[in-house]
Amino acid sequence: MYNLCKYYISNIIISQFYMRERNETGFAEIGDIRRKIISGNIGPDAFRKEFGELYEKYAGEGTLGYDELDSAVNMLLQIGKLQIPTAPRERGSDNLVYEPTPARLIYDMIIRSRMNEHDVLYDIGAGIGRVAVLANLLSGARANAVEYEPVYCEKAEAIARGLNLGPEKVNVIQGDARDVDYSEGTVFYLFNPFGGKTLEQVIEKLRQVAEKKNITICALGPCTVRFAQEAWLKKVEDVGGTDGKNMKSPMPAYDGRVTIYKSV
Repeated sequence: MYNLCKYYISNIIISQFYMRERNETGFAEIGDIRRKIISGNIGPDAFRKEFGELYEKYAGEGTLGYDELDSAVNMLLQIGKLQIPTAPRERGSDNLVYEPTPARLIYDMIIRSRMNEHDVLYDIGAGIGRVAVLANLLSGARANAVEYEPVYCEKAEAIARGLNLGPEKVNVIQGDARDVDYSEGTVFYLFNPFGGKTLEQVIEKLRQVAEKKNITICALGPCTVRFAQEAWLKKVEDVGGTDGKNMKSPMPAYDGRVTIYKSV
């Protein structure tokens, strides 16, 4: 019964998210940007500039809920309607419902974390891969979308390949997050994908990676509290959020922003 309830709650969240696809005629510039991506005629610096203009035009205030920037991103990625699994999968109580990260938080995180083309990102609990795709386009980082649900993985693959982003740019990994090899990763993003023993085991795997090199962990939602308890992580103080290329996040310092940690 618990898993069934989580399944229906997830449907409600996703339905609210896809409501942001309304007013599509108001995003005339999106088609041009998408064509540039597919043709390979736009790099991370140029895309960051274009996306920053979308942010200024469409992003709402605060950090809660979705806004017209999400509508623009849905159109850019041509997400369409998501196929909902016909029945809930037995995944255990550690796995939480899928809730897409608002686009303005993704943009803010990528700038503040100073993600760049030398990084390898793992989005753990990636859903349909919006974070992974936008991270690659905005920073040039090689992005891995780790997701358990096959339907979401199929959608993530379709989104990435529709933009002509091959697996060398956006790689979709379908499976249990506890079984993934994270040794190549330099940046890890988690939006409360699971709790309990699963989260503990994944944190331990990330700690082992951090024993060999410096890593960055970006966390959103209740899982942030758990990362704050780790002695091997230090929270990055927000000092304006430049990305090293005179880019600054336009988002004010709300508590609801993605929290960024560096390994020490």
